[in-house]
Amino acid sequence: MEDPRLTARKLIEQDAGYLHELWVRYWANGGDAQFFEFQAYLYGVYERSPFDLKILTWVLEEISA
Repeated sequence: MEDPRLTARKLIEQDAGYLHELWVRYWANGGDAQFFEFQAYLYGVYERSPFDLKILTWVLEEISA
C-alpha cells in the first residue's frame, strides 16, 4: 500500500485547497497537529505517531468515497 502522505501530496499538487481540507478532516477524525505541523508531516519534515498515519488514511478514504 502506498504511503498516504504521498497520496495527499498528489492531491495537493492537483489543487492546493486540498491541504486545508485534509487538515480539517484530520482534526475531525482525532488528529491534533497544528496546520503547519500537519503540512510538515505530509512532506516528511516532521514526524508524528503511527496513529496519525492511520487518521490520514481514513481521511483519504473519506475523500475518495
